[in-house]
Amino acid sequence: MTVRVKLVVGLIALVVVAASATFRPSLLTAHSQSAAAPAPGASDTRERIRLAPAGRDAILAQMRTMLQSLNRIMHGLVAGDLVMVEEAARASGMKATIDPRFEQKLPPSYLQLGRRVHTRFDQLADATRTGATRDDVLKRLAALTGYCVACHAAYRLEETP
Repeated sequence: MTVRVKLVVGLIALVVVAASATFRPSLLTAHSQSAAAPAPGASDTRERIRLAPAGRDAILAQMRTMLQSLNRIMHGLVAGDLVMVEEAARASGMKATIDPRFEQKLPPSYLQLGRRVHTRFDQLADATRTGATRDDVLKRLAALTGYCVACHAAYRLEETP
């Protein structure tokens, strides 16, 4: 495994760890710079998004789809399979947005961040299709996962009864 691939895998691990981080607007530009998790017993200051079980499940399913796309992108890069990279990125593009029934229950800032991340997946797919280098794909992937970090640092989902 090359150093670059190890760095990408580490970046994905950072996205998962950052789920309990405290939001700072600078995360949107700093992307994957580390954000400390709250100390045990400290209050979670992320914005709560309260949803019925079906809405919460739909959003979590979409997040898992994006995580699967990220994993397939990395596998495609390791294998040198840019078709796999393109298909994986496209699977989480704008066509994969949340069901409109749930959009009205989500904060506008969350929806804006969601549109940005889906757009970045499409841009990654387009760049791959038009001959992007492996380094360009890695740069785009690092920028894209910065949006994941920012979202998980800013919001938490809660199920309403």
